[in-house]
Amino acid sequence: MAEILSQKELDALLLGVKKTVAGEGKKIKRYDFKHPDKFSKDHIRTLQMLHENLARLWSSSMSAHLRTSVQIEVISIEQNSYEEFIKQLPNPTVLATISLQPLPGLMVWELNPDICINFVERLLGGSGDAEQFRRELTEIELTVIHNTLLKMVTDIRSAWVNVLSVSPELVNLDVNPQFCQVAPPTEMVILVSFEIKLNHKTGMMNICLPYSLLEATLPRLSAQYWFASGEKGSDEIAKKAIKNLLEPTFLELSVELGKVIVTVNELLDVEVGDVVKLKTDLNDNLNVLMDGRTKFTCKPGLVGNKLAVEITKVVPN
Repeated sequence: MAEILSQKELDALLLGVKKTVAGEGKKIKRYDFKHPDKFSKDHIRTLQMLHENLARLWSSSMSAHLRTSVQIEVISIEQNSYEEFIKQLPNPTVLATISLQPLPGLMVWELNPDICINFVERLLGGSGDAEQFRRELTEIELTVIHNTLLKMVTDIRSAWVNVLSVSPELVNLDVNPQFCQVAPPTEMVILVSFEIKLNHKTGMMNICLPYSLLEATLPRLSAQYWFASGEKGSDEIAKKAIKNLLEPTFLELSVELGKVIVTVNELLDVEVGDVVKLKTDLNDNLNVLMDGRTKFTCKPGLVGNKLAVEITKVVPN
């Protein structure tokens, strides 16, 4: 004969059934079908490291280009739809589309016009502390900004070196977000937001990476792949940053015709028209000094009606 359950056991069994029906003890995750998750946490983490490297490269190159302190840092990275990204942009703004060959599609790069006018003022000889304005940029201002973006685009190649060798190219520059349709409205995008500090001014900058642009390279967007190729990439990034920082540095270059030793008495007797004989023959090499240190030897001569020297040897450090 089957065992008969007691009233206490029946009550416990019914309570368990009620909890199961009510869904107690189960974690329910909300899913928004309008915003499907196309990128994993690993993808987003790798893209954040990539753009933090890019922010450091831009800080170095823009500080050298503008001859003042520029600080750029990543403040957020998130998934969003392309339509919502476009809707949140001011009009007018500065909107550049960038090709990242061999990746398909285009990257969108938006800069707040307030910080752009500070760039323009600084490059045209001002302090870079222009007040906020509510007008469209002129053709001259857009041309200055276009040339500045061309210099910044080159750093994108160095930032992507750990993931993929890309050839970034500035395709178009616009001021109206509604004219920038590089992806369907519902397509998911990665939105990276930067903060730019120029002197006492602060502005925002955004990079939009559509899913169609990144789809082919998603397997490479992992922390394991990043660190596996990170050693070589880090060296190249560091070299690029140092080179960009040093390229605009001015150095004094001089040629030493010769030397002679004179006494104080002879020096006091020197007058206009006197000839001081150097211990240098016509066929001797001359020293080329860079900031007072001998770096090369040379032969003197003429190029047209200008004095010139021909480098004959590089002097080891």
